[in-house]
Amino acid sequence: MGLHGIWTGKGAWDGEFKFEKSGNQVKFSCTKMKDAEEPKSLNFELIQIPVGEAESFEVGAVLVLSTSEAIKISPQAQRALEVFKTLERDVSKEEFYKRLVNGGVLTGKEESMKRSFNRILAEIQDGIALSDL
Repeated sequence: MGLHGIWTGKGAWDGEFKFEKSGNQVKFSCTKMKDAEEPKSLNFELIQIPVGEAESFEVGAVLVLSTSEAIKISPQAQRALEVFKTLERDVSKEEFYKRLVNGGVLTGKEESMKRSFNRILAEIQDGIALSDL
């Protein structure tokens, strides 16, 4: 029989969604919606961010930014994100911090700036959660 049962079940699905990736752009769209209006497509931009270092390699994460609607983060975090977009994708966390200080995004005493930097990173990561879905 093989995979026959999988394909016959597709007709019974209530909905089907598709992800399409092109470079660092991702589109999430509905390809089938049985008994409801199809939701609008969502578009995202993937941005690699460094989060630390292990013994012999840098540890990173992917930031998923909604380009369908504005993300909800503070103005300071938004400025930090704009600075980040101008940097090389393999920039270190330390270099990103320096660029924010030199660009005037982070100001004040060193301890305060480091706390703000960590808050900005957390806020950006939390703000890009797929809450629009």
